[in-house]
Amino acid sequence: MIEAGFGAQRVADWAGVLAPAGTPSPVIERLNREFVAAAHSPELIAKLAANGNIVASSTPQEMTRLIADEVKEMEQLIRALGLAAH
Repeated sequence: MIEAGFGAQRVADWAGVLAPAGTPSPVIERLNREFVAAAHSPELIAKLAANGNIVASSTPQEMTRLIADEVKEMEQLIRALGLAAH
C-alpha cells in the first residue's frame, strides 16, 4: 500500500460472532460470555497459536464499534482506489 501511494494501512484478520438484529440484550450478553469462555480454552488457544493466531475477546459494544470503523476504513480505501461494483 505504501508503494502504491496510500501510506501505511492497518489490515488485520478477525472473526466474530453476530446475531440477528433485534436479539434481546440478555441473550447477546449470555452468548458473549459463553463464546469468550470457549475462546479462552487452552485447547483452542493452542490450536490457533499453532497457525500464528491469537485469541482476543471484546464486548458486544466493542465489536459494534470495530465493524463500524472497519466499514469506514474500507469505504475510504475503495473511494481512493476508484473501485466500483458492477
